[in-house]
Amino acid sequence: MSLRIKYWSIIIALHVVLIVLCYTLLFDKKWLFLCSEVILLASLYFSYLLYNALIRPISLMYMGSNAIRDRDFSVKFLHTGSKEMNNLIDIYNSMINTLGQERTTAEEQSIFLENLISISPVGIIILDFDGRIEILNKHAKQLLNQKSNPIGILLSEIMHPVISGILKIESGQSLIIKADGNKKYRCQVSNIVHKGFLRKFILIEDLTTELLNSEKDAYGKIIRMMAHEVNNSMGAVNSILTTVHQFGFEERMLIRN
Repeated sequence: MSLRIKYWSIIIALHVVLIVLCYTLLFDKKWLFLCSEVILLASLYFSYLLYNALIRPISLMYMGSNAIRDRDFSVKFLHTGSKEMNNLIDIYNSMINTLGQERTTAEEQSIFLENLISISPVGIIILDFDGRIEILNKHAKQLLNQKSNPIGILLSEIMHPVISGILKIESGQSLIIKADGNKKYRCQVSNIVHKGFLRKFILIEDLTTELLNSEKDAYGKIIRMMAHEVNNSMGAVNSILTTVHQFGFEERMLIRN
C-alpha cells in the first residue's frame, strides 16, 4: 500500500468518526452541528494542504527514483504552488538533465571506440575478467586465421603461434614474435578501462610489410652507393687511359722525328 493511500485512509476514517459524533448534535443543538460541519470541511481542506506539503513531495521522490532505476531520464516534473516543492523539482530536473547528457556522452564515446577498434589496421583483442575473449576486431581475426567468431572462449584455446607467444608476455610489456615462416608480429599486452571496468587488451601489429619496405630501402641505398663508387672509379680509369694514350702518342711522334 502506497503512502498516499495510507494517508487518505487515515484522514477519511478520522473524519467519518467525527461526522458520526457530530450527527448526534443534529437534533439537540443544530447550530453547534453546523459549526462542527464547517470545522470538518476546513479540516479536510487543511488535510489536503498538508498532503501537498508533506506527502506529495515524497510521492514525487518515489516516482523519480523509479525513473532513475529504470534509466528513464525523460521523466520531469512541473512546478507546483509550493516554494519548497518547486526547489525540490528544480534539483531533480537538473539532476535528470545531467544524467541524460552523461549517458549520451558515454554512449557516443562507446560507439566511437567500437568503430575505432573495428576499423583499426592493428589487431585488437580485449579480454574479460576470466581471460575470455570479449572483443576481437576484424584485423586480429584475419591475423589469427579465425574463420568462426571466437568470442567467449579462452585465449589459450586459439591454436596459433602468435597466441602462444602472447601468453608469455606480462602486462605492460611488448614482444616481437616470429611466426608463419618469415612473418613478424609486434605484440603488446596492457590494461585499459573499458565500460567502467579494468580489462586486459592485446595489440598485434604485422611488421612483415614494414620490414620488407625497410630492407628494400636499405638495399636501394647500398645499390646507389655502389653505382656512385663505380662511376667514380670508371671516371678515374678513363682519365688515366686518356693521359697514357696522349703521352704515348706524343712519345712516338718524337722518336719518328
